[in-house]
Amino acid sequence: MKKLLNMLRLDLKLILKDKIALYMVLAPTILSLVFLAVTGNMSEGTSKLAVSADLPQEMIEHIERVADIEIFDSYDLLEKRVKAADSIAGVYMKDGEPAILVEGNESEGFAESNALLVNRVLYGNPVNFESVKVETTENTVLTISMASVLLLAILIAGAVSGFNIVKERENGVIRAIAVSPTGLLSFLGTRILTSLMLGIFSTIISVLLMGKSELTPEFILIALSSLFIYGLVALFLGSFADNQISAFAAMKVIMPVFLMIPIVSVFVSEKLRFLFYPLPMYWQYESIVKALNGDGSGFSLLMILLTGGIWFTIVLILRKKAFNIRMEGVK
Repeated sequence: MKKLLNMLRLDLKLILKDKIALYMVLAPTILSLVFLAVTGNMSEGTSKLAVSADLPQEMIEHIERVADIEIFDSYDLLEKRVKAADSIAGVYMKDGEPAILVEGNESEGFAESNALLVNRVLYGNPVNFESVKVETTENTVLTISMASVLLLAILIAGAVSGFNIVKERENGVIRAIAVSPTGLLSFLGTRILTSLMLGIFSTIISVLLMGKSELTPEFILIALSSLFIYGLVALFLGSFADNQISAFAAMKVIMPVFLMIPIVSVFVSEKLRFLFYPLPMYWQYESIVKALNGDGSGFSLLMILLTGGIWFTIVLILRKKAFNIRMEGVK
């Protein structure tokens, strides 16, 4: 155990000393800030309103003068639009008077500013204020963007350990490990533990920055369930790349595969979706989408572990000779 802890400390020191590794660790955080800036600007706008068709035509015409409007035939359709991932207020008739419907979790002052806008547009007609907390439904573009950032956080966490393995191969450290009591499983287990810590950290920061703090426990579970995916990425880089340059070349292959496969699955017919079932990246995306929609699934988490473990075992068996370290653990 002491040797494992020493290896873990060494990994962390390598990350802190390596500027490239630090940039990689911080990449999901930077992308989260970009995501926040873009979606925040979208959600701050008050020039778009959803309007119920039961409003008098004169009122609709007045509102249309100052805002882009979407007209809905029923309250249910109006509410569904308000539930979408972007921030938009709805205007409908309640007890014979126009009323504002908002999701309830928008930025501060969003509901009030929309109420004042409609009130002034309608020339002093009183506007009732109603804040309704509703569940957010899936918006494809925003969901894919958010899921990609979170998938990237997990991918990069595994890649950082992979780059550490490559450094050890370049510096000859791995040859010293080969003649030490440390076995291959213990060696990789330490790398996976390092990636797990980085993955959880990056995931938490990303979730907080994207304004989904209430979903932090669900995403920590997703990061934990991705245990073997960290190892899989580290294995790919550590066994196929002999130096930093080849490691970056390998990342150009790994990143599109790990990020694009789950995104492609979104646009595939449900009848063919089963083709993605053997891939852990697909189940990662499924878990993230379910969490964002308030529908966490233990089955998806289990499938991340199961499929990830199978692929990790296959790659380990095929590539173990590249490390020249025996399979036995610490004695």
